[in-house]
Amino acid sequence: MGSPDWPQVLFSLVVREYQNQKQQRIHYDGEALLVDKDDKDHTTAAVDSEKDVTRRLFKLCRETTRGCFTIGNEPYWLVNYEVPNFGKRSKQCADLVGISSSGGLVVFECKIAINDYAPVTSALEGLDYLTCLTAEPNFSRFQQEFQRWKSKSNQIIPTGFENTDPVSSASHEVIVLGPAEYYDKFRRVERGDEARRTLRGLGWEFFADNCTDQQTGLRLGFAVSDFSSPAAEWLSSR
Repeated sequence: MGSPDWPQVLFSLVVREYQNQKQQRIHYDGEALLVDKDDKDHTTAAVDSEKDVTRRLFKLCRETTRGCFTIGNEPYWLVNYEVPNFGKRSKQCADLVGISSSGGLVVFECKIAINDYAPVTSALEGLDYLTCLTAEPNFSRFQQEFQRWKSKSNQIIPTGFENTDPVSSASHEVIVLGPAEYYDKFRRVERGDEARRTLRGLGWEFFADNCTDQQTGLRLGFAVSDFSSPAAEWLSSR
């Protein structure tokens, strides 16, 4: 049985909507996009919640790899967590935000094992945040605040990122990040007690293999992480 057509169709619709939304000049009206959280006490979040594991991963990378988080052989500089997008009233935030070595903005949508959001749904959630952050004038504001953050006294900069800044024309990414147990809930099983597992979200692995758009540079990815290491692995080939 061949691969289904819906992943390619869905991704083409996603890219089209991404382009349309970026042209709306979405404007974040809060005080700051990048509130400095480098030294913030991460233990204020509930233990083992998504906020907790995200904050701990950010802190771990700063302490062990100068802020670099690696997936496969691709390095990312983690810039901030819980980054606001749509203003104070909605209280919607991107879990974790970084930049790639080419200056692309990267939104990490972090999911713990018990989260019931399917991987495709999680990717679209992250894309909503990415669209807002990469739309003008928000992206220009992000660039300015990034420069202030990067140039502060004694800032930690990963090796290889010394001359890297956010670039509007670079490839921007959404990466769903979660432990193997999270993804396993949405894998197809054929027999035994596991066959009762919900069918909701099945097929996302086909979607994961068709998530790079050459024209816009938009990429969606899925990676396995238990949030206790500065390194993770891709679920599918890039």
